[in-house]
Amino acid sequence: MSVLKIGSASGVDIFKRTTLFKGTEATLKQNFLEIRGNCGQVSQIFTGLEWECVEFARRFLTIVQGVSFEQIGSAVDMWDCPQLKDLQNHQRVHWKKFENGTDVSDGIPEVGDLVIYPKQKCHLFFDHGHVAVVSQVCSGHLHIAEQNVNCPKQNFGYTRTLSLLIEDQRCWIQDPLCEVLGWLKVPKNKSSGSVLF
Repeated sequence: MSVLKIGSASGVDIFKRTTLFKGTEATLKQNFLEIRGNCGQVSQIFTGLEWECVEFARRFLTIVQGVSFEQIGSAVDMWDCPQLKDLQNHQRVHWKKFENGTDVSDGIPEVGDLVIYPKQKCHLFFDHGHVAVVSQVCSGHLHIAEQNVNCPKQNFGYTRTLSLLIEDQRCWIQDPLCEVLGWLKVPKNKSSGSVLF
């Protein structure tokens, strides 16, 4: 399988397969990221199946926000994944979850949030849903960074632009090609108190 680096978001590389994949998903290579702890110990963090959308999201969260999430079956499963792990103190962290159309007083998408797509039959995503990282928020739109989507070479830290609609005090992320479930946010104060292991 041939892979091309198409850019980066917040210093995290984004890749795209340049040849069609033949075979089953079980033959995709698993990717690991080495991180060095406070005392110099090196840990390997499973990031996912190489160059899938979930792998990029987990790698981004690990590098940029210092958190990771449990192994999941598909991208849409992130929507129901209740917690993350803070990689510094091994504490449980709970996502802040925002359904599309949420009240703006609860929050709007920010850089580093994850946009979650449901399982759907559209020309981009099929039975597994999709996840993308918000890389920029502008007036009326946001830019996302993602892997495993047929998009042109990435520019300026993003792969695609989505509409950000605020109407009647409600916030909507609109993708012209597919439905969006909503977005997930890592809380600024990550620690929730209970140790994961």
